[in-house]
Order: sequence, then structure tokens, then C-alpha cells
Amino acid sequence: MAHAEAYREIQSWTPHQPWTSFARMLTSQLRVIDEKPHGLYIIPYFSGMQLSGHWYVIVIEKRRNVYTGWHIDSLGNTNEDRNLNTKLEKTFMPGRGRFIWKLQAARIQSVYECGPRAVLAMASIDLSIAAMTGTDDAILKAIRQ
Repeated sequence: MAHAEAYREIQSWTPHQPWTSFARMLTSQLRVIDEKPHGLYIIPYFSGMQLSGHWYVIVIEKRRNVYTGWHIDSLGNTNEDRNLNTKLEKTFMPGRGRFIWKLQAARIQSVYECGPRAVLAMASIDLSIAAMTGTDDAILKAIRQ
């Protein structure tokens, strides 16, 4: 799971930099930083201006040479950010494998609740995966909250 400043690192990262510079956002997991192992990567992401921005969650699952990504967004519009998606694809699979973005409609927020909803989604996914729930089911559970 990435830290809350991950969006800044993603925005400044370029495809010419190594995985290790990108992976610093994934806390202090040396194995993740050094090896990019198979598994689930959960990234809180902030977009917009500091006083009028929006939080959502990006989930990327790495299994062999197949990468699957989801945006869990209570506004429902982040899958349209092709530049961000392309950057994440280049980060996780520089020239190898295939990347699939799965579109999942999340429950739409009614007020300014994107931050708490992002935290709830991350916690829900973490608990579901710990309980041996499959990733697709964990994502579905998280977006329905």
C-alpha cells in the first residue's frame, strides 16, 4: 500500500526512471522496492488543486505477465485519465506482458466525502484480501460501500 503522497511521486516520475524510484511510495517494503513481486498494489491518489481536489484509489494486481488495474472513484471519472493510465502501465510493465483496465462503477458520492471513501475502500480491500477473497470480489465490495 502506498503512502498518501504517492500522487506527487507518480506525477513527477518519468518512464526513464527505474522502478526503485517509483516504488519508494510503497512504504518500506524492501522486497517490493527491489523486486516488484506479484501481488496487489493499492495507491491512494489525489487530483486537482489542494483546496478543491479529489481523492480516489488505484489498485493494480500483478500476476505473471498480466497486470490488471482499477480506479475506485466516487465521482466515476478517473478511467478517462489516459495519461495517468499510460504512465502506470509503463511503470509496472515496461515492454512486457499486457495491462487490462477494468471499469467498475462505484457508488457516487453525494457530498465532499471522497477522502473518507478512499480510506474505507483501501481498508475494505485489505481486509477482503486478508480473508482470502479474490481481487475482483474485493474490489466489488469496496466500490459498493
